[in-house]
Amino acid sequence: MLKANGLSMNPTNDPHDSEPASEAKFQHIVEISTAIGLGTVFGTVACLEWKEYEGPSFHWHWPVLLWIGVGVAAGIYFWRQIWHAQDAPPGHARMHLFKAWAALAAASGATFAYSVRTFRLAIFKDVLLGVFAASVVLSFIGWVIFRLMRLFESDTDGGDQSS
Repeated sequence: MLKANGLSMNPTNDPHDSEPASEAKFQHIVEISTAIGLGTVFGTVACLEWKEYEGPSFHWHWPVLLWIGVGVAAGIYFWRQIWHAQDAPPGHARMHLFKAWAALAAASGATFAYSVRTFRLAIFKDVLLGVFAASVVLSFIGWVIFRLMRLFESDTDGGDQSS
């Protein structure tokens, strides 16, 4: 445990706590920034409305505060599950990861459904097609990045064994 000017750097003052204060601060920064970002995005998406002869418009109404709260809660819950997954045994880690992604997907889906409630059916079909196309493209890009990272990891591991 580190001490500065006689003060413990351990935020819980627990001598058995192995997590450094800088890691806890980092986790809080990640949680808060993600919560602010998701709250902003969810609030913005919830403000979308379809006007018959004007197209999509941005309209503030008080229920948007609920969706901002959903975004904040989803961001915090997501990262808390990720942090728990790091410390959990392998079988339980998957459950934490599943719960994190499921909560984020459910919150995103609910916000999207709320925002497109005013869209006409023809427009709604176009929106769904665009969302599906974006999901496929972004999933493919994520898969390529994942495979490249695994390839680079295997190259560095293989290079050490040949000497």
